[in-house]
Formats: sequence, structure tokens, C-alpha cells
Amino acid sequence: MESVKTKGKIVQPYLGVRYMPVTEEIQKANNLPYGYGALVLRGERVTDFAVVPGSPADKAGIVENDIILEINGAKIDEKHQLSDQIAKFNVGDTISLKIWHKGEEKTIQVKLEERK
Repeated sequence: MESVKTKGKIVQPYLGVRYMPVTEEIQKANNLPYGYGALVLRGERVTDFAVVPGSPADKAGIVENDIILEINGAKIDEKHQLSDQIAKFNVGDTISLKIWHKGEEKTIQVKLEERK
């Protein structure tokens, strides 16, 4: 709520991905290598991008079908959803994301921004 005092509004950190939580059922149905994480997917409409152009995720190289596995070492799963974990940070924070990207695990740094 510090943002209300300093900016006059609630400012939330923003990553810029559309995703589906990965469960064991989703893993089996889609032949995924993990039974946890956040699978980056586009929506049903043409305008429902998997990764919002120009967003922090886009700038970090996240693409559709990547799986976000961890944030700062904390596993993303059914009890620890991606959006809830992102909300713990502030605009301007740089976070470490462990992702599965094009067939391999890698760790990237992402600077969170304010949703525009």
C-alpha cells in the first residue's frame, strides 16, 4: 500500500504473460516435462497474446510454451500460483525466474514493471 501514499494509486508489479497452472493432469495431457509451474499460453482470441509485446517477460525472452518453474528459488505450483508470487514484489524489482525454454532449463533475470 506504500504506492497509494507515494503515487496516489495502487501500483502492482507486472510480468506480462498469460498462463495455465501446470498440474499432473495438464502434464500428462500435453506431454510436458514438469508437473508444476506456469505454462505460458495464448488465449482463444487473436488478441490474447501468450506474452504481451513490450512487457518485462517479452524483454526477458519468454515465449509461448515456456514453463515458469520458480521465482527467486520458490517453486510455482497449485499452492503457490505465479500471480500470487509476483504480487509479493514491487515495481522495479528484479526477480530470478527458472524456466523451461525450448527444451532446456535456464534462469533469467526480469525487472518487473507497472502495468500500463
